[in-house]
Amino acid sequence: MDMAIAQIKDFTHHIDQWIEMAITKRSQNPDIGSSHFVIQREIYSDGNLYYQFPSLFSNQEIGSSIKCLSLKGCSFRSLDSKGYCSLIDLRLKKVFIVKDTIKIKINAENLTTFLYAGKPVEFMPINVPKLSNVIIRPMLEYSSHALLYALGKLSSDIPQMESLMLSVAPIEEKKLPKQLALFANLKKLVLLVRTCGETLRGFIPLLRSSPYLQRLELHLSVRKSERIKEGLMERPSDFPHFHLEEIILSGFSGCSHDIEFAAYLLSNVENLKRLTIYSRRLYYEMIPATLTRESQERVEALAAEVTCKDKKTEKGAWEQLENLVRPGVELLLA
Repeated sequence: MDMAIAQIKDFTHHIDQWIEMAITKRSQNPDIGSSHFVIQREIYSDGNLYYQFPSLFSNQEIGSSIKCLSLKGCSFRSLDSKGYCSLIDLRLKKVFIVKDTIKIKINAENLTTFLYAGKPVEFMPINVPKLSNVIIRPMLEYSSHALLYALGKLSSDIPQMESLMLSVAPIEEKKLPKQLALFANLKKLVLLVRTCGETLRGFIPLLRSSPYLQRLELHLSVRKSERIKEGLMERPSDFPHFHLEEIILSGFSGCSHDIEFAAYLLSNVENLKRLTIYSRRLYYEMIPATLTRESQERVEALAAEVTCKDKKTEKGAWEQLENLVRPGVELLLA
């Protein structure tokens, strides 16, 4: 069931009636796919005007029928009841967090996928033993918070996580945690990076915290700035990565920071099979978290080519990386 709500909270009672009717119909006819809810509003003003996330979902009988719940532009508090035993996919996009809510609690024992897009908020997973796919895409001005959260509490909040997508921005070295947490099960990491031309060294600690990582994607978007910031961080020491097999970098212009980061990867990834570098950035949709049509076509076009060794992102860039490529590693440039 998809609902595009254009009314303020005065219509809450009528909206809840429609939702309750859909749930009731499903219980009478299992073939009706009303276990998928999308509640959406496009009015972003006073939080008091937002549609309140219906409390009827927390009812054990009603909430247990929901498998996918997507909320956009609604007022939201928590999912801390035991009424979401069937929920496997939770998506919160630009929800308005109730003022007295300090932490968002999530209690959903079968939840496997969680997406959050909006202002920074602290999460408290209560019972999410199957949550393996996490997507955090904050607003542009809060991008650095996502990296700090990832380097801090995220691994202890969701230790079983296998796939992570983050919209991030570089942070100063002094803000990096001295004690890095460990992602013991993380196998796939996708970083959607926004910079003004800063060094990419600040993302290396996240790689070191993920010793079992198998696939890394870093998609770089450089915002226009009057002055390109120089990297002030210390040059990272070598740190071997034994499980990383595939790396995709996009938005790679061939500048010194890009080459330095790619060179670090080539020098430290022991069992790398393929490194693919795109001069133009690849973009991901918000929901679902898949490549946009144009980006997917670019990936498919590159895959269809026999070789890319004659392509250069910038004069001299290919030669600098070519010397670091180990035997058996496929290096593709597009």
